Amino acid sequence: MITQLFRFKATQRKHLDAPLFQVRIRFLTMKSEQGLCQEHLKDWARLLLAFVSCYNLQDGATTRISLNEVVSKAELWAKSISRNSRKEKTHQMVLDEEKFVVRSIDFLEYIGLLDIRYYDNVVNLLAERKFDKVKLIVAPFFQGRMSFLNEYHLSGHKKKTLRRYAQYQLHLIEFLGLKDIRLVNDEEIFAAAKKWKNYSDPGSHKKSGSKWNDTFFVTVAKKWLATMNMYKVEETKTVSDIRIEKYLQYLQYRGYSYATLTSSSHSLHHFYDMIGKQNTEEPITLIDIDKCIKIYTSCHTNRQTNKAYMGRIRSYLRYAAEQGWCKPRLDEAVVLPRIYKEENLPSFMPWDTVQTILQRMKNAKGKSAKRNYTIFLLLATYGLRCSEVANLKISDIDWRKEQIRIQRAKGGKCQTFPLLHSVGEEIIEYLQHGRQNDSHSDSLFFCAKAPFRAITSQAIHDIVRRELHNVSIKHKGPHSLRHSYATFLINNGQTMKEVGDLLGHKSIDSTRIYAKVDFQSLREVSNINFDGVL
Repeated sequence: MITQLFRFKATQRKHLDAPLFQVRIRFLTMKSEQGLCQEHLKDWARLLLAFVSCYNLQDGATTRISLNEVVSKAELWAKSISRNSRKEKTHQMVLDEEKFVVRSIDFLEYIGLLDIRYYDNVVNLLAERKFDKVKLIVAPFFQGRMSFLNEYHLSGHKKKTLRRYAQYQLHLIEFLGLKDIRLVNDEEIFAAAKKWKNYSDPGSHKKSGSKWNDTFFVTVAKKWLATMNMYKVEETKTVSDIRIEKYLQYLQYRGYSYATLTSSSHSLHHFYDMIGKQNTEEPITLIDIDKCIKIYTSCHTNRQTNKAYMGRIRSYLRYAAEQGWCKPRLDEAVVLPRIYKEENLPSFMPWDTVQTILQRMKNAKGKSAKRNYTIFLLLATYGLRCSEVANLKISDIDWRKEQIRIQRAKGGKCQTFPLLHSVGEEIIEYLQHGRQNDSHSDSLFFCAKAPFRAITSQAIHDIVRRELHNVSIKHKGPHSLRHSYATFLINNGQTMKEVGDLLGHKSIDSTRIYAKVDFQSLREVSNINFDGVL
């Protein structure tokens, strides 16, 4: 084939005497069979000779060629080609360099000496063009970049989003001249974001000066650099933050639930915001207490809500007095509003209404329909709390014994229930057709959209509220299903002790309120006008 492509004996001899002759002939034959014309085959033959020389390839070679070496050789090779005009030379040099890289990949892959990193799964996901793959690989911190992107890939982020993140990484490396591990400060990141905002990126069709969200660039940059130990997150805690954190640790030590810790944290931060003492060592005074009560009660008219909030403030003030943050007995200035016994009876639905909603949800279509139905079924069937469903694990279900284990939100005890066939079948259906099974997590329920992480109590609360939107009850959260479940049991002859055990109540007083609900229902029935009916 060489004698057919080249006329001059000297040229033929050069090709014939170079290493890997038989390999090069087989490669050219393959290209010929693919339909390449003679001119293209001659071009390929010249490049193959250049590859053998640049990479010092010999017969029987087994050492893989690094893509970094391919890029460096391509740059030298492109510079060695002379052009007529300077403008043409600059433009053509880029084209020649890309041509050298792409064809090097083809040949090295053919002979089995291509850099193994070229076959990385994340790289193949992010780039389709060979030259784009190479750019991703030869940039510094390859393993760190791919590991960061792979985590987002496993959490369910779209390919488009991952490609944008990869571009952010390359731009950041370019703008900051990053080659080795070093600390990067906020000023450098913001400067890089400013450059990126005015940068023309043909790969993402980003125009120079377009109004792109540079804030998102900063966010991604900080997250990636933090995983590389190249960015240190500086936490600036105020005095109130430190005190609240110390108090929450005290509550945790006392065994309070996660929900109590969360509500206390929210209330205390709100308290310090109202009195304006977030970052001062000045003690809390009676004037601060009066100011807080006046502002809060003017915005919240529900006495039950006010009592809960003031109770959390009162408890904190007792602890604060022990720590010397306020005067002793200042907590006595917080007077809790009086709550009448039947003022706030639990909201509940008739059991047939619950069944109607369940049937509607079962027939619903959509990406998250199976998950939402299974969650609603667990809440209604077992009277569980929102957080108890959110914290369910696959390992909590014993399929052989047909049991489900519930970690109680209050008290932290585990309680085992029989796994009803209807519930078990729906869980299996959800696991097979509704759950992200590649999430590598034991959590039962996940978010329907990326990032695919374990569902939160707030998400479950929102799901239930949407389903109860048209139901005529005062409180439309998940707890209304718990109330409906308890009332249904009492109406069907279950004792207070039995209902309390099923609900996980420590005291019978917590269960007795549902008996009041039942009496309230009887009163409503007694007020119905039966004239003309009997």
